[in-house]
Amino acid sequence: MNKFNILDAKVVSESSIQQEIFRVQFGEKVLNIPRPVMIGLAIFVNNSHCNGSALSVLEYGGYQFYIPEHLEYNRFIELKPFYKFMLDAGYSILTKTYIRDYSKLESFYRARGLRVPQPFDGYQTRVVLTAPLTKELASYKLDIEQKLLRDDLLKIYNQLSVVPSSTISNIEPEYGIRQYMEG
Repeated sequence: MNKFNILDAKVVSESSIQQEIFRVQFGEKVLNIPRPVMIGLAIFVNNSHCNGSALSVLEYGGYQFYIPEHLEYNRFIELKPFYKFMLDAGYSILTKTYIRDYSKLESFYRARGLRVPQPFDGYQTRVVLTAPLTKELASYKLDIEQKLLRDDLLKIYNQLSVVPSSTISNIEPEYGIRQYMEG
């Protein structure tokens, strides 16, 4: 499991919410982070500032992100590139009971007036508290759920010049294919 101390991280640029990939430099290592994961890191930084624990840990996909001390206000402001892009877009964090396990809490970004996670690119990002908060440790996991079914995959893959293919045979003659014309 890779461990990165995000207090030593520097975001290469403060990107808008339209940015799909964020390049984050952790010491000498560079990690490319897709937007749904970056939103989770933004929530994690905010929760670490609010929870008051000596150690905050977020686990996702074999990576462990941690803040090894209580995140005081000045250090929180130094990590502004992790969450500023969400605030600039007008989103706020909401914490409520986790939908899949009522003994846990989840935090997510929401649009004004909504009480549900906001989907971005068809994904909803939640940071879930995996154990009760203590003064010593706040342990989280990242829950990214795909919410949007893509209805344009046939068009995308049929417009590519090189398409990985396979053959399906023995289809009944009455089963045909029809492409709907747009416009």
